[in-house]
Amino acid sequence: MRAKLILSLLLLTSIYSLTFAQYRMETLYRDTLISRQTELPSGEQTLEQAINPKEYIIGPGDLLSIVLWDEFQTTYNLKVTPEGEILIPRVGSLLVSGKTLEEVKSGVKEEVLKKYRNIEVTVSLLNLRKFKVSVTGAVVNPGVYSAYANERVSEIIQRAG
Repeated sequence: MRAKLILSLLLLTSIYSLTFAQYRMETLYRDTLISRQTELPSGEQTLEQAINPKEYIIGPGDLLSIVLWDEFQTTYNLKVTPEGEILIPRVGSLLVSGKTLEEVKSGVKEEVLKKYRNIEVTVSLLNLRKFKVSVTGAVVNPGVYSAYANERVSEIIQRAG
């Protein structure tokens, strides 16, 4: 009887240990998945609020998405060239640098509709351009820093120390 009791306790302890180990592994795996999902991809910027299309000025390096909707959907992800243009396949090039996002949206729609009839056009800003900023003066680490178009000067100076 005593042997059966000891054997039962050992069996229960083993089952509990395996169950706890499995639970711990599942928890670690889940936590790893969640942390990977919430991390930003390399180079992606965070925004405090939505970009205002009436104020944001498009420039070289901005990435635009142009979606043409009809029977089929066609998507073009186009980077503004160093010359300030986007090259829309089967439509042509369009000068966009120095214009607001709102002006670019209406200009792209106008150009596409010259070529295609009865089509919906959606234009979105996918990524903001990045450029170099030189920080000098009373900072710990003077030098050249990369900055996004929506960053504040104070944030760049803070990086320089």
